This record gives sequence, structure tokens and C-alpha cells, in this order.
Amino acid sequence: MTLLFYNGLKFLTTPEGKPTQRWLPPSCYNEPMRKEQILEQALQLDLKDRAELAQQLLSSLEQLSPEEHDRLWTEVAARRAEELQSGKTKGYSWEEIKQDALSRLG
Repeated sequence: MTLLFYNGLKFLTTPEGKPTQRWLPPSCYNEPMRKEQILEQALQLDLKDRAELAQQLLSSLEQLSPEEHDRLWTEVAARRAEELQSGKTKGYSWEEIKQDALSRLG
């Protein structure tokens, strides 16, 4: 007998490969689900649920720890300071920014 994974369920199979006994879903035993199993189940969701799941997964990639957030902003600040000091970019006073904004508003 061998194990067969199908639709997130674990089955024992006969020597011919046919399922003989249904086991518990992966959440009920200690083996973590494989990426392929998760994908197989996710693709069975309706379009709205798949879209929500995709959005949640993408959003999870954008969530940074406070330390990572601070590190990235420090890098941005250092790069901008270097650009100002080297003359690569020009700084603007608050008065210049305010006048530009007011002129754009009409």
C-alpha cells in the first residue's frame, strides 16, 4: 500500500493504485501542506474567493516588520541626502512648494 494525496485528503491505496481508506484532511495531522496541495485547493474556489485570496497573499508580501521598515526608510533618507549634497537634485523651500501648489489649484 502507498499513500495518495488527492484534493487535500490522504488515502491509502491498493497495489493497483486505487484508494482504499480516507484519512483526515492535512490540517488534522502534523504534516504541513505542500504548495501544490494548497494551489490545488485554492483553484477550486470560485472567482471571487480566489481574487480575495490572491489579494491577501500579495498584501502579505508588502507587510514589513518595524525593523525592516526603519531600515528601508533610512536607506531612502541617506540616498536623498547624498543626492542633495552632490547636487544631483535640488531642494525647495516651503514657500516655493506652497506657491507651486497654490498656482496649480488656481
